[in-house]
This record gives sequence, structure tokens and C-alpha cells, in this order.
Amino acid sequence: MPDSENFKSLWADAVAQYEKQTGRKVATDHTFREFQHLEDLETAMTRKQEQFDEYRNQHRRIRSALAKCITPLQPILSITQTTIASTPFAPAAAVLGAASHLLQACESVTKAYDGIEELFENMGNITTRVKEYEHGEIDSSLQIKMTNILAYFLEILGIAEGCIRRRRVKHIKASLKRLKSYIENELGLVVALIYRNTKDTQASNRILQVGVGELLASQRNEKQKAISSEDQRKLMDRLKTSTVDEVAREHTSNVEKLTKKTGDWIGHDSKFQAWEQETAPILWVFGKPGVGKTMLAARTIEMLRCRYPQHPEIPSLTSVSYLYFKGGNPRFQDCTQLWKTAALQIAKVNVLFKRHVIKLVDEEETFASAIRIWQRLFLDFFKEDTPSQSSTSLAFIIVDGLDEGTEVERGKFLACLNELVSQSTKDRHYRVQFIVFARPEIRADFGFKKVSLGIKERTIEITSERNKADIVRFIQDRLRTVPVVLGGNREFSTEAPKDLDNMLYHVFKRLDVKERLQQSYLHDLLSWVFCAFWPLRISDLFVLLLTSASQHCYMLENHLEGRYSSLFDVFPGSVDFVHGSEEFLTASNGDASQEDDFGFLYQSEDEEDGGDIAQSAMSTVDQQEHLSLTGDSNPAIQHDDTEGTFQIPSSWDERTVEFNHARIREFRATEGCPGVHPHLTYALVNWMKHLSDINFSNVSESVDAQLAHQLARLFLDGEGLLKVAIQDNKHFLECWLLTNRYSSLVRHIITRHVDDLDQGDRDWALSVSLSARALFQPLVAACARQWLQKSGWDDEAYTDMSTKEAWIMHAWNRISDEGLPSENVLDSENIPLDALKNVATLEPLPKDEHWHTSVAWTMLREHHKGPASEYFRKALELRPGGWVAHEGLAVCYSQGFRDYNAATNEMTAAVQALPETETFRKLGVEFYLESKIAEWRIQLSGDEEALDSAQRVYERSHNFTYGTGWFSNTAILSSIKHCIEALYRNKQYFRLAALLQEVNTRYTLEARSLWSVFLRAQIDPYFNVDIFEKMARIAQKVDDSGFLDCLRDPLKQLGQLDAASIAENQMAQLALDAAQWLYRYGPQVSDAVEIWETVVSLADQSDEVVQQYLYSHRNRAAGYLAMVHFEAATKSLGSGEDVSHHITALERLATLKQGDKRQYRASYPALALGLWRREYVKAEEGAWRSCISSSVNEALLMLRDEDPWNDQWAYAQLGLALLSAGDFLNASLALGVTMRPLEERHHPAQQAAGDQVAGDQAAEVSSRDDLSEDKASRKATEEAESSQTQNLTTPSCSHEEIPWPVPDPIHREGCQQCNEEQLGAAETETSASEDSSTINPKYAGFECVWTCDGPCATPQTSYTELHFCCVCDDTSFCEKCIQLVRSGKLPYRHCALDHPFVQVFPVTEDAKRMTDALIEGRFEMQQEWLERLKKTWDE
Repeated sequence: MPDSENFKSLWADAVAQYEKQTGRKVATDHTFREFQHLEDLETAMTRKQEQFDEYRNQHRRIRSALAKCITPLQPILSITQTTIASTPFAPAAAVLGAASHLLQACESVTKAYDGIEELFENMGNITTRVKEYEHGEIDSSLQIKMTNILAYFLEILGIAEGCIRRRRVKHIKASLKRLKSYIENELGLVVALIYRNTKDTQASNRILQVGVGELLASQRNEKQKAISSEDQRKLMDRLKTSTVDEVAREHTSNVEKLTKKTGDWIGHDSKFQAWEQETAPILWVFGKPGVGKTMLAARTIEMLRCRYPQHPEIPSLTSVSYLYFKGGNPRFQDCTQLWKTAALQIAKVNVLFKRHVIKLVDEEETFASAIRIWQRLFLDFFKEDTPSQSSTSLAFIIVDGLDEGTEVERGKFLACLNELVSQSTKDRHYRVQFIVFARPEIRADFGFKKVSLGIKERTIEITSERNKADIVRFIQDRLRTVPVVLGGNREFSTEAPKDLDNMLYHVFKRLDVKERLQQSYLHDLLSWVFCAFWPLRISDLFVLLLTSASQHCYMLENHLEGRYSSLFDVFPGSVDFVHGSEEFLTASNGDASQEDDFGFLYQSEDEEDGGDIAQSAMSTVDQQEHLSLTGDSNPAIQHDDTEGTFQIPSSWDERTVEFNHARIREFRATEGCPGVHPHLTYALVNWMKHLSDINFSNVSESVDAQLAHQLARLFLDGEGLLKVAIQDNKHFLECWLLTNRYSSLVRHIITRHVDDLDQGDRDWALSVSLSARALFQPLVAACARQWLQKSGWDDEAYTDMSTKEAWIMHAWNRISDEGLPSENVLDSENIPLDALKNVATLEPLPKDEHWHTSVAWTMLREHHKGPASEYFRKALELRPGGWVAHEGLAVCYSQGFRDYNAATNEMTAAVQALPETETFRKLGVEFYLESKIAEWRIQLSGDEEALDSAQRVYERSHNFTYGTGWFSNTAILSSIKHCIEALYRNKQYFRLAALLQEVNTRYTLEARSLWSVFLRAQIDPYFNVDIFEKMARIAQKVDDSGFLDCLRDPLKQLGQLDAASIAENQMAQLALDAAQWLYRYGPQVSDAVEIWETVVSLADQSDEVVQQYLYSHRNRAAGYLAMVHFEAATKSLGSGEDVSHHITALERLATLKQGDKRQYRASYPALALGLWRREYVKAEEGAWRSCISSSVNEALLMLRDEDPWNDQWAYAQLGLALLSAGDFLNASLALGVTMRPLEERHHPAQQAAGDQVAGDQAAEVSSRDDLSEDKASRKATEEAESSQTQNLTTPSCSHEEIPWPVPDPIHREGCQQCNEEQLGAAETETSASEDSSTINPKYAGFECVWTCDGPCATPQTSYTELHFCCVCDDTSFCEKCIQLVRSGKLPYRHCALDHPFVQVFPVTEDAKRMTDALIEGRFEMQQEWLERLKKTWDE
């Protein structure tokens, strides 16, 4: 009989016996079909637990016993299931159903619970060993034993149920004995089977051992032949560092801490499995602190090492290496050392890689930096140029704790990863797989953003759900060592009061709040003590904390000597510094709250809401601590409730606070920079305001005298006061020299105590009492010395030619003896020339070459170029060879006179005269001067000589790193700009593409891409090079996917805006330009879409002021998004796919929420939505007209108002809206009116007539050339293309040259003189216009508003045709480019050949008549037409 039949027969007999004992039919009982797993039975028990308390209490123990009994049976239930599952009573269902009936029987006989619990305990002890069968298949003879065991198990359950119903629980023991006997028989059979299998295994092992030994011997011989001992020594000398052993010890320690099965879940994660199969080179595993990242990394290493054995004696092409970044350990912070460690780990198992490294060990350049090691050792070896991976090496590299590395080292590491990602293509693959464990904060690193393409598909987040099982295992493993605690917890859990969980929650919540607030308190303490120039007294600290953070720190002394005694020391002694703590509190703290500064730590949210749970849980100890924090228990602290003040203990005036760590004190004294701390900044800006708030009637005479002494010391120290003044020059002028509010107060305090001052200070104090000018005399003297005196041409002061000193002296020269200014000097953008000459002579200083040079540079900065050049020449006459005078004279020639030859000669002389000092060399002064020469040579000509000059300067930029100083920063960006201009002017597009790619591989001091920095610098007119236009031309001329790939990430980063950056108009504009380029030339439209959505989202979330500011940017981004969604919707509709997503997006872009309703915007998204409804879904007329009417009505409103200057744009908006509505006749008329400039270009006579009507001279027009239209168009096109090439670098004004040294390019303002000249010209023009005639209320002239959106370079006024797309936003093409569109040959992504077009130019006769009438002042035709349109759209 087959085995399966034996199984079925045995099981059928067992079921029959069960039915006989219980009188129940298994086949018809629903209970035996309800339970398939133990979890099903437990669920049913849980439902009953919730209903009956008694049932819950009794079943709490029996559930555990039942689980202990049945859980070991699960493997054999599964094994026998495959054989006898076809019977009406499968084993799992039968056993679990029988257990369910047994438990139901217990409900009627509650005393049976103890007996049944004992039964299940005994059965569990018997069956526990069969659980081991879960790990594999078993022999057929054992399967029969398993069936017999289940049969007896079922029999016992049946007998137990019968005994319970008959109240005879003890009769089950006989069945238990038989079950135990079968288990023992099974054990004997297992032993016999093991013996048989062991004999077979021994024989196989002997054969395998012989083969392995032969293989190892052969491999050892090959290795000895391939690698000599000398090569091995060189390899170890080059790669072996102390970091290697440290990393190995770290991993060993982590593995020892691993709990069994901890972290196994990562191996089953689909993203990990995909990464292991090399679908992506990098897998990021993010987790917050303490979630077990390091243990998970250790498990990952062991898992991979198990799959790919890493044995030195068994070479393998697959290696597993690991790296650790650890804070506080220098060996784990050096990226160069860590790469060497990884290389040595790989070389131990991969002979091919070892040979590769040995070839490079003698090359010093290879090991000079982390990036070179990565490129030469790793990328060069693991590169695979074919799709095949059958015989190439593979490296798995596990990195833990990247977030703990320093910012610089993280930048180096991420730059290496960027090399891996950016250089991988479909034809080039690098078989290096990284898995990086780090905190989520690493995403904020600049380098991460370059590597994070497709990050969502390559990221694993460690969540509580993922590592819950790991935590449970860890707790269970550790709890075995604390049985007493475990027992106590068990006893407590049975007697826990109701709502204990809520109480614990509120306790921990209060503790969390308390901890955060105490951290804030400690932060303030540390900040004040660290940033003070002298040891602060406790009373000083109390006042500072009160005024800066509103903290009433009554227990401050106790905290310093108790809780924070490990940080601070409190010393007896005094400090010579006036603080006036008592008087200050008396004067200013009368309105302060008397609530304790830490009293709110004990108030939970529930208490605020009236809850009493937390209050009831507060112990007596908590209440005592609460009282102690208020200070009521300290007799030294006195509260005066009637006066509303707090009396500081006198001892606080005598005790000072200092750090008790000597290293911190040393750093604070020698290396610290307290000037940048916000607390010190606050003091610098506001000390005089607090001084004016003091009620001096309550200040003692001695304290007032000390204050006068300190103020005298401050204002007599001219150099020190100057340092304060130049930190915020404008604020200093406004507070001290444009008002006498504070200077009068200081003079009054000093005058009251002249006799208390030092003998040497009294004469000055007497003069201060007579004149406010005397108060600032020491400051003015210091300004003159710092501004006008230098020690020589090598003086470092020449690297910072600031005008702040001159402004202070200029403002001082305008105040009276009472301290009142005769004028507000800040109302003028520049210091007048006469005033500048006057302040330069206020102090009796020698008028040597340095005096003339310094004055000249200030004149140059203040836009007095002519006098500045005279002073520079005088300086060179006094002392020839002054490099800074030559440099200034060169700037005068270039900015003021456009004499680039003379400027180049002077700058060359400056380079030759530049002293060779270490400071100048580090700052890159010579490099900066040479970059200016290259710039002017490009201005002179665009030939090869200028290109060579620009190329040489750019090559020199490799000697400097961006971020080290203003000179080198400016020169680096300038060299890139000039090289781009020169290459573009000479049409060297391939070299230009290579240049941009090379710039993208360079990094700044902060590990940022130099290309990204240059892109952001485009907001500065000085560095602007129309880069997006040049990139577009390169993309059209150069077919190089690598060029597009290298530009993609930096352009995407420009779109990473936030609420702060988008408010900067230029940054938003730059992001939109980047998005347009990515849309047109990038590989994925989604890159541009992401930027547009960011702009729209941030604009919509802003307040009304910012929304108005971002109006045009929001419209531009929304227009592109609408085009993308419209195109996607039309394609989806044609293929029968769902379009709802795209239409919903269109509706969101097209509408604006006003109150409870959404109104359609006057924008392209609304027009696109109307077009969709009209043409594609054939909606009712009202449905699509409502989308378009906003644009139409807004345009009609502008055309009917009294402002003629907005009419041209109104006609344009109206025409585009009517195109979307299908009203091509009126659209052509509206757009035709805007074509007047094109009409005038092609019909000179018509222009002459119009000009005559306007009062201009027709004779000036009649002399135009008589070229034919085609010839004129071609000539104009050639001229435009030529001017586009030649005039790329022509400055927009004669003042574009920026002063030297150059400020940060991101924050430079435009040319002030140019702005003033334009403003003056506009005012003059407006005045003349108003005097001559009244402005025409219906016509103000026409400007050309249309540009062809094709690749041509045709000037706006040279088109012979213009065709408008009826689908795309504001899109038109000239006569040449429309052919490219219709043939599908447009070289970038824009519009489509299946879009309908309307030819608007040449204009219709109606449009001609309309424009003629407007020019001639006949407005009836226009008014009638507008009325007809208004009536149509009002219906």
C-alpha cells in the first residue's frame, strides 16, 4: 500500500476514535473548518476575553499553555498536511477544532481550568522536540510516526473533553503515557536515520577533502608565482595603516554584540535584494539615532560574507569590505585612510585587484588624495564596458555612520560616490555596490543631492515596525540576566491599577518637556559664559538671562554649584565691570511676571485643559522638587510681592562663574570668535537702548561713577570703537551720528563724574561736556589712520579697501556741538567729491603715496573716476612701482574711459610690481589681477589671442580652491566666465562643452560643485554670461549625452528652493531658467516639472505680499506645467487611458481660492482647461467659456482704462485668450494691433505717415535703404547673428566694472551710477513730455512684444511671418522656424507638429485700419470693437 494511503488510513482511524469519544461528527461540524492556524484559535479566544472578565482571567494562563503545546506541532501539521489534506478532516483543522471544543467545555466547568492547564503543560513538554522538523524534509518512515503522534494528540483532546463533561479530569494520564511512548519511539527512529546519513556524509566528505586540498595547493602555487614577496611588501606599506586594524576591531566588536537573528529582515527586503542584483550602485539605509543602524550594518556584512566567503586562501572575484565613520576618532574620519582600508580588504581575496594595485603602488599621485585613490584603484578596475558580467570582479562596500564624519570628509566621500553615479552609462557599468547606513540628516549635505537621483527607489528607512522583532529579541536575551527584576515586574503587572498606561504616558511626557526646557536653559548659560570677555558674576548672569530669555532663574547659584557643577566653577572675587543688576531690576522688572522660570515644567497639556491624571500621579517628592525650584526654600533669596521686584542676594555680586575645563577656557581666550555669537551681536546693537531705559534716580552714586568710567574708556579707545562701528556701519551712523539721543545721554553721564575719571581722561571729558564732536574725536582719528595710512605696498590693509571709515568721518563732519546732524548723509548714495576731499584732510597725516592711493580708491568706489585717476598718478609720481595704484588706474581706464589697451597696460604693470608676500600669494591677488587682463583682452577682440589669454587664466584657477577668499573666489568665477565667452565667440562648441563638464568635476572648499556655484553667480551682472542661451546652442551643436548628464544635477539643484530663497526674485528667475533648459534639452521632463511645481507650491503658500512679488514667476511655472499636463491628457485620451489626474492638475493651476469658492485665474492654465473642454470633451459652451472669460475680461478692462501704457500687453493677452476660444478673427485683430513695429519695418512709408502724425520728421525715415524684403530680412538676420556673437560681453553700462576687492558675488548690487543716470534720464524725458503735450489717453505707442520661439536668431523687427500656436502658452514661430515645427525637426522639446497654428503676420486689413486709427487719434473703431467683445463675453 502506498505511504499516502497508510497516512490517510491512520488519520481516519484517529478521527473516528475522536468522534466516538465526543459524539461529534468532524465532517459536519463548522468548528473544524473555522481554524486552520493557531492564530485563528487565539483570535477567537481574544474576542471572548473582551466580553467576560472571568473568562479573561482564567484563560490568561491557559492560552500560554495551549500555545506551548500546539506550537511545536506546527511543523508536523504542515508535513502531514500535504499527504492527508484531501480528507474531509485535515490535521490542522481537526486538532485546533478539538482544542476549541475542549476550551468550550471548560466554560461550563470552571474548576477544570487548572487540570486542563496542567494537561497542556505536560503535552507541551512531550511535543516540544518535534518542533525541530521545521528546518527540512523528513523520511517517509518518520512521517508515519508523525501521523501516529497527531492521532494520539487528537485522542487525548477527545478524552479530555469527555472527562471534563463527566467531571473526571484525572483519566487522561493513560493517553498521555501512550503519547510519550510514541515520542520516544520516534526519537529512536531518528537516531537510526541519523546514523545512516552520517555514514554517507563521511564518505562524501573524504572525497571532497581530497579535491579541496588539491585546489588550495594549486592556488597557493599560482599566487606565489604571480606576486613576489617584494610586491607584497610594497602593497602593505602603501595600504596598511592603523585604520585597517581599528576597522577590523570595530566590526568584530559589533558582531559580538549581535543577538541571534537581529537584522535578518534586511536580507528579505526587496530593495536590498534588487541592490544585491546590481540594479542600482548605492543603497541608503536611514535611521534616527539609537534605532540600531550599526547592528544592522554588522548583520549586513556577515550576511554578505556568508554568501560570498572572504577567505585569504580561497581567492574570489566577489569581495565584501566595510568602512566606519566614527565621531571623535581621527582614524575613522580620514576618507583617504578609509579608502586604503577598503582596498586592502578587497586585495586579500581578489588576486586580480591585488595585481592592479601593485602596478600603482609606486605612483605617488595615485595616493595623493581620496578622489585619486577612488578613481585609480576602484573605478579604473571595476569598470565594465560591456553588458556581460560573467568574469569581472564585484565589490560590496558597507559604510556605517557616514553622518558622523566631518563635513569636509563627508564631502570627499560623496564626491567619490558622485563619480561612480555620474560616469555610469548604459554602455559603461562599475561593479561596485555601496550600502550606506546613516542618519537622515545626511540628506542636507550638498554632495548628497548630486548622488541622490532616484533616491526613493534606493532607500530603506529603519522604522519601529521593521526592527520591532529585533528589539524584542534583544530585550528577551538581556532579561535572562535580571530574573529578580523580571519576577517583580510579573507580580506588579498582575496588580497594576487601572489607567496605569495613561499615568506612565503623562510622567514621561512631563520628563520630556522638562528635559527640553532644561537644555534650552543650559544652552543660554553656556552661551553667555563662553562669549563673555571677562568672568561673569552670578548677578550678571541673572540679569542677562532675564533680559535675553525672560528666565527668572532664582535657583541659579544652586544650579551652577549642583546640577551643572561639572561644567562651571564658581569663584569668590570681583570684576571691574558695571552691571547695575539691582537698579536694572528695579527700573525694568516691575512688570515682569513673578511666576517661577521652571514652574511650567510640571504642567502638562492635560492640566491646561483641566485634566487631573498627571496631577494625581505627581508624588510628594515631585511636589517638594517643584517648591525647591521656585526658590521659596532658599532663605538667601527674597521676594517682594508688594513691589513686584526680586532682590538679588549680595553674595551673587561677589562670585564669578567660569568654565572648569581648562581647554575650553584656553579656546575662548585664544581661538574663539565671540564676535559672531548672537548674544554679543545683540549687545553690540542694543546696549545703548538698555542704557537709556535705566532709571538713574535709583542708581547709587558709586555705580553711576563706575558707569561713567567704563563709558569713557569705551569712547577713548578709538580703535576698539571702530571695530564695533564697522560691524554694522549703517546702524552705528543712525544711532550715534544721525541723532543725539544716545550721545547726549553718554555725555551727561561722563560730565557728572569728570572728577572721578583718571587724570589723563579729564581734559577730554571736559571737552565732551562742551561738544558732542569731542566724544567721537578718538574714533575719527582711528578712522583716518586705518583709512589713509599704510606701512608699504606690501601692507595687508590694501586687500580690504573699505569706505566705511570715510563714511563715519563724513557723518561726523556734519554734526553740530549738540550732536545734531546738518543733513542725513544716508540720503545720498555717494559721498560728494568736495566732502570726500574735506574729510581726507581732517587729521594731520602725511600726504604721501599711500594717502593719495587710499583717497583715490575711495573716490573710485564713490564713482568719482576722473579725480581718482589724478590721485593714482600722483601716488605713482611720489613713489613709482605701487601695484595697487597701477591697479586702480587700470580700473579707471576701463570703467571711465573704455580704454582697454591702457587698462591692460596698467594692470600688467600692477602684476609686475606686486610684492611677493605669503598673504598675497594665498589670497590669489596676482591671479585676480591677471583675470582682469583676460577680461579686457576679450573686450578688445574675440580672436585666438584673447582665447589663449582666457584659457591660461582658467588653467591657473586650478591652483586655487573656491571658498578660500574674495580675491581667488572672484578670479575663479571670472576665469570661467571669460573662457566661456572666448570659446563661444570663436564658435568652439565642443571645447566649450568639455569646459563645462570639467568645471562640474571641480569642488569648492565646502565640497560643493564649482559648476553649481557658477550657476548661482549668474544672478550677479558681473558674472552673468547668458549661460542658458550658450548651453542651448551647445546642446544644438554638440551631440553628447555626457554633456547633458553632467549639467542635469546642478540645474536641478537650482530648483531646490524654499520659502526664504524663493522670495529672492533673482533666485526664482534662475530656477525657472534652469527648468526651461531641462524641459527643452534634458532627458526627462520630470526634472523640470519638479522645479515648476516647487515654484507654484511655494508661491501659493506665501502671504499676499510675496504672492504679488512672485506673480510673474508663478504664472511662468504654471504655464509650463499646464502645457505638460495638457499634452499628457491629449495622449492619454487618444490611447484610451485615464486623464483625470492631468485634468485635476490643470484645474488646480487654473483656479484661485477666494473665500469658500475657487475662481479662474487670468492665466494660461485656465485657457488650456477651456481649450480642453471645448475641443476634446465637447463640453457645454458655458463650461469652457468660464475658463477663458477671466483673461478676456481682464484684457478688456485694461484697454478701457485711462492708462495707455498697458494697452500693448492687453492686446496680446486678449489675442491669446481668443485663440483658445476659437475666435480666430478677433484674435488675429487683437494680435495684429501689436504687430505695428513689424509693419513699420516692412512698410517704411506707413511708418513715415505714422511718424508725421505723431509730429516726427518724415525726412529721417524716407532715406532708408531700398533693399527688397527678402534681402533686408537676410541682412538683418546676419547682423543679428553677428551682434549676438560679438556683443556677448559688451557691458550693459560703462560702470559695470566692479570695485576691487570684490564682494561676495551672490550679494552684489547693481551699478549705482548707472541706476542714477537712468533715473535722471527718465525724469528728464517725462518732464519734457509733460511740458510739450498731454499724454494720449488711448495710445502711447507700440513696442515689439513677440519673439520667435524657434532656434533662429532673427531680430524681432525682421520677421516676414509670425505663426501663433493655438495650444502652447505664448508660442509663435517665424517663417523659417514654422517649417521646422511642421516637419518635427525642432532641435528641442517645444510645441508639436500636430498643433494648429494661426498666421497673424502679415496682419489683416482690419488690424491695419485699427492701428492707423489709433495713431491718428480716431478711437471710434476701437471702442466699437471692444463693446462688441464685451457684450459677447458678458452673455
